[in-house]
Amino acid sequence: MIAEILHGIGTIRDKQEKYGQALKFYEQSLSILKNYYSSAHLDIVCFLHYIGNAYSNDGNYEKALYYQQEALTMLETYYPSYLLRITSSLNYFGNILRKQQKLDEAFDVYKRALTILEENSGSDHTGWTSTLTNIGQIYFMKEHYDESLIYYERVLKIREKNYPPDHISISYSLNNIGDLCQKRNKFDEALMYKQQALAIQTAYYPTGHSCIIATLESIGDIYKDQNNNEESLNFYQKGLEVRKLVYPLYSTKVAYSLNYVGIKLQEQNQSDRALEHYQQALAIVEKIDSSNYILIAAILGNIGNTLSSQKRFEEAFDFQQRSLSLRKTHCPSEYASIALNYNSMGDIRYQEDKYEQALEFFQKALTIKEQFNPIDYTFIALLLYNIGYALSGQGKYDDAFESFHRSLKMREIYCPLEHENIASSYCAMGSVRYTQTKYNEALEFYQQALEIEKKYYSVNYAFVSILLTMIAHCFFSQKEYDDAFEFYRQSFDMREEYCPFEEVNMADNLRFMGIIRNINDEYSEGQKFFEDAVNIYVKYCPATLRKTVAMLGDMIVSSNNNQKLEDELAYRERLLSIQEKYYEEFCVDMISNLQEIARLKFNQSNYEDFIELYLRILLMLKELTPTDHDSITHALDQLALACFKREAYDHATGYLEFAIRIGESSLSLESLQILLSHLSTVNTHRRQYESSLMYANQIFLIRERILPANDPLIADILSNIGTCYENLHQLQTALEYYYRALSIYEQHPASLHDQEMIEEAIQRVSSILNAE
Repeated sequence: MIAEILHGIGTIRDKQEKYGQALKFYEQSLSILKNYYSSAHLDIVCFLHYIGNAYSNDGNYEKALYYQQEALTMLETYYPSYLLRITSSLNYFGNILRKQQKLDEAFDVYKRALTILEENSGSDHTGWTSTLTNIGQIYFMKEHYDESLIYYERVLKIREKNYPPDHISISYSLNNIGDLCQKRNKFDEALMYKQQALAIQTAYYPTGHSCIIATLESIGDIYKDQNNNEESLNFYQKGLEVRKLVYPLYSTKVAYSLNYVGIKLQEQNQSDRALEHYQQALAIVEKIDSSNYILIAAILGNIGNTLSSQKRFEEAFDFQQRSLSLRKTHCPSEYASIALNYNSMGDIRYQEDKYEQALEFFQKALTIKEQFNPIDYTFIALLLYNIGYALSGQGKYDDAFESFHRSLKMREIYCPLEHENIASSYCAMGSVRYTQTKYNEALEFYQQALEIEKKYYSVNYAFVSILLTMIAHCFFSQKEYDDAFEFYRQSFDMREEYCPFEEVNMADNLRFMGIIRNINDEYSEGQKFFEDAVNIYVKYCPATLRKTVAMLGDMIVSSNNNQKLEDELAYRERLLSIQEKYYEEFCVDMISNLQEIARLKFNQSNYEDFIELYLRILLMLKELTPTDHDSITHALDQLALACFKREAYDHATGYLEFAIRIGESSLSLESLQILLSHLSTVNTHRRQYESSLMYANQIFLIRERILPANDPLIADILSNIGTCYENLHQLQTALEYYYRALSIYEQHPASLHDQEMIEEAIQRVSSILNAE
């Protein structure tokens, strides 16, 4: 009687997924039975199964196998005629091996069970269904879908023969065949089987049941694979509503369902709604089952992952720490979950570019896994993969490559069916080699990844388009532009058709296609690609300002190369509008762009706009870099130039004199003499020859200090001084300066033109003096 009570309590705890508590009651009950019965009693066998299944559900597979093996041995030794019990025991044993991904061993065990059935019962007996289903599951997990379908259909025929058409067992077969159709991307067929299963289940359990919830959620998964997010979420929500009918509103089961729907919402990038579901789940479990630390820690971790996806890294890290602390304190044997926390914390730090901290967390997770669950090859390979990225972030590329390579080898040996992860490893190795400018090696790795994707995941367009782009980058970096263009085009076409929400990546493809056309001197076609790219950036990706600005920069270069100055001006003005809108981010670049726009206006002889632009530049320089006298005096000099062109000599003189006053104490002598030269020229045009002479003499004094005595530049200023004296009708003095200039020019054969000019001036002045 006591054993039955303990068994009942254990069963309740088992259904509540509190396996540790269930095990205590099962083991107490088993101890009583062993004292009461002989060691081979069937009740003892049953409890060995209960304990084995509880350990299996709790993830302790070694102990689970121990108890299931003990039960199987007892049945084969003491009850050899109990064939259905023996086959059930073999199925229990095989199920544990299957959970361990030991598929070949599990298959052999199931085959043993099938052999027993074939030798001792008719092929249409319902006792065959579990074994046949399990064999079908092995084929399914190995992606041998044709063989899997054979076994699933055999089970369906047995059930249809032995049960009425609306029997619940038939729905299980329909669900399995639907899962298989989903894996083969036959989504319409999958939905048909799932809907048939759902119809049976809802009729069989009109008030709701856990199997209905599972079917609704699996239908949601099919719609998700079809990128029909609206219908997908509709079925996830239906599953949640059924769970609320089946279980009390404030129950752990509802919390589980809310958490599940939150995960599905997060997978569809609906992070705000995901957070709402997680928070509802957390509120329920903290209120009614606050000691359910496993579930609370899981929800906290999920909240952390969602916050991380929103770039709210500090909040995300805090939730992961809370989850980790709870697990360490209350669930210290939850090694797998603790490792998950460390991995998530490493991922957060990686996204923050804190690569050393990220590496530390990834390595902690790896140490735990290797110590406590070294056969979890999938997760260990993921950690090696993440460690590779952390090392790459630190610039330790050879170490990163080695970590990626270890990840690849583990996946190829122990997880050969994880084709997408294997392809990701090849891609990561390619990225390292690409960063190291080893483009041929990188190309090989990317192409291997692409072959895997094309063979096994024909609909994984997002990843394939990335691989196509990276292959294009390799060709581009090696100046194989025709091949590069073709792969950029393939990537763009795939994204446009299958990944229309990847606007930024599509624009990136167009940008590189435009660059290649420019390199090939096909400027008009290149310009079209640039136009399309920048339109995408502006319309769909307003946050990618830097990309938009870079794109406009490419268009400017293209226009310049094509000598289409009007186009260049239009693109620069478009760029200016962005810089004005986001002034704080682009103010420094804006000055450079204003200068280039002013240059184009100057070339158009549009001096009025030129002056207006440089006045803006001057104000910005005074605001942003008030001590940068070189830039400020340059702006004043440009203003003077435009005024000179407009014959506004007074304004030109004012700007130049202001520039000299600002820069007198800080400008180099070279810069100062340029300003003085411009002042001298302006005053000459104003016929203010004495002022012009004054500035020319100042220039002469500077050049005497910084140049050799026979430098042609000294001859130039001597000639200018001579011209000033000539304009002032002081001809004898003018002649002296011309002769001094001539003596220097004669020492420089390259100054023959200047020599001829000065000789003409000497002859002209001498003629006037002789005539007088």
